[in-house]
This record gives sequence, C-alpha cells and structure tokens, in this order.
Amino acid sequence: MREFIEKPNLPQGAVNLAISGEMPLFLKNFLESRNIKILTCKNNEFIDSAVKSHADMSAVHIGMDKIIVDKQQQELICTLKDEGFNVINSADIISGEYPDDIKLNVALFGNNAIGALRYSDSNLMLQIESFRKYNVKQGYAKCSVLPLSENALITDDESIYNALKNAADILLVSKGDISLAGHNYGFIGGASCKISRDEILFFGDLRAHRNSAEILSFLDKHNHKAVFFENQPLYDIGGLVTLCEI
Repeated sequence: MREFIEKPNLPQGAVNLAISGEMPLFLKNFLESRNIKILTCKNNEFIDSAVKSHADMSAVHIGMDKIIVDKQQQELICTLKDEGFNVINSADIISGEYPDDIKLNVALFGNNAIGALRYSDSNLMLQIESFRKYNVKQGYAKCSVLPLSENALITDDESIYNALKNAADILLVSKGDISLAGHNYGFIGGASCKISRDEILFFGDLRAHRNSAEILSFLDKHNHKAVFFENQPLYDIGGLVTLCEI
C-alpha cells in the first residue's frame, strides 16, 4: 500500500511516486521498471533554460502529504491534489534571474533545511518554521545536496560543507563531472536521489565522477548502495522530488 514519505528526501521504503521534468530515456525506462510513477513538472520558461525543466526549482516536499509548488504550475497542482496531497501554493511566481529563481530551491532532509534562506519563498519559510535551518551562500542548495540520512550527506558546495561539517557526517566532492546543458557543469544533488531506504540512484555513470571511489566508500560506510548506468553521461536533471513509498 502506498504511503506518503514522512521525512522529505528520506524514504524508508521503495519510492513509487515522484515529480520530475525532462529526463534521458534510459532513466525513464529504469523508473518505469521500478514502478516509480512520475508526475510531470512543466518547463518554466521564465527562468534559465538550463534549469527550466528541473523539478527542484518548482516543488518542495515538506513531508507526509504536504508540498509547496510554484503557483504557476497549475496542472501539477491539480494532479497532486488528485493524488491526495495538501498542496500549498508558493507566495511568489518562480521567474527571473538569480536569486529570484531559487525561492523553492531549499534542501530538506529530516528536520533540516539548507539554503540561501533570505531569498526563499515566504510560504515555504512558514512551513519549515520548526526545522533546523542552515543559511548558506549557495542558492541552488537542493541541487547541491545528496542526503543519505538526517546525519549524513554528500555535497559539492563548500559553503554547505562548512555549515554542516560539525553537525553531520558530510562528504565534500569536486564539481565538474556532471552534465548540465548550457553550463560548464551540473550538481551532485540534481544528478541523484534516494529511491529507497538504502539505495542512491545516480542519473548516469557514477564512475564518470572523479570522486566516484570516495562516494562509493561513503555510501558503503552508511550502508547504502549506488545504482547507476554504465557508459552514460552523469546528468543533472534537477533531481526527483520523491513523494510516496511502499
């Protein structure tokens, strides 16, 4: 029986419902093989074309049935309501250049919230009032964080690493080996997500990353395993906003 994921980005069962934008065919086929239903996030034509299809720019799962969505994503909002979600519209439309585009790009995991919070949407801030907050320079925080648990995560951003290094076991990896059209590189959080209690899905070949050995060792330390696709570029697609599990 399908259940809402209690703590954002930290499923305890097998994920079977998520939000995503555009993705490569190999990834779509894999998600279908794992019975993970994808709700489509429409392209946001009012932000940088490189991230216009990224779900992490348009939706934030707060936990259980609660989710905040860019209020211009009306089709997605209607679909989420049909799926039983308590949808909270963003206070603002997500549009324009940085930092106006990052209002929902906050990394939540467990009771933790990481982001350039001074730019975050006011309705989002109301919903995470009780969260432990880490205010960092990196505005694309959700793109830059891969959480394994409430106390362990991987990041490719130094400001996030410095903010959390005394509060969690955190692995800092290099930038530069993840594909993002129109930019020199993408980010680790946009190229991966947790798809079960102990599985991390990478959107391409993890071995293409210069720190793949360190990543695999860190996953093993925390009793996680990597799922990846051999001989495929490692893509930043804006992650998956995981919602439900079985």
